[in-house]
Amino acid sequence: MQLAKISGIDLFCGAGGLTSGLRKADINIIAGVDIDINCKYSYEWNNGQAQFIGESVTNLTGASLSKLLPRGSIRLLAGCAPCQPFSKLAKGSEEHKAWNMLDQFGRLIREMSPELVTMENVPELAEKGKDVLDNFLSILSKLKYEVDYAVVKCEDYGVPQQRRRFVLLASKLGPI
Repeated sequence: MQLAKISGIDLFCGAGGLTSGLRKADINIIAGVDIDINCKYSYEWNNGQAQFIGESVTNLTGASLSKLLPRGSIRLLAGCAPCQPFSKLAKGSEEHKAWNMLDQFGRLIREMSPELVTMENVPELAEKGKDVLDNFLSILSKLKYEVDYAVVKCEDYGVPQQRRRFVLLASKLGPI
């Protein structure tokens, strides 16, 4: 029996670092979404066939994203919501224009119901952004996702710098 291929969309994609890593893991990333149109050239150059969508996630729907993914594939929604509101350097973060982007990510998960979700952010998300994170986790729980998350040392995974990141994986296919 052949397993279905994983196909996905990368929200808040920037120049495409997450897309590139997912593609190296043999995940078929169909598109990357970012409001910053200046990322288009780098994203498409770095990621071959993946389409860049220069749009705010607030203007997208789960239905419009689902239409991009091939039928019969396992669907992944990935994203690195803007971290500026939660960063150590942010001041007055609750008023930052990107404060609710994780809520928008949760809305798209609710509308799309992908089999897999992955998200990464700064470690401070679990501290400064605890209310935002708790709301996101509540959405995943209500939608019956199995969830695992941790703050990881990136150098333990081959990144050539000492850096910590908050990483979350969620699955409707079973335990992680």
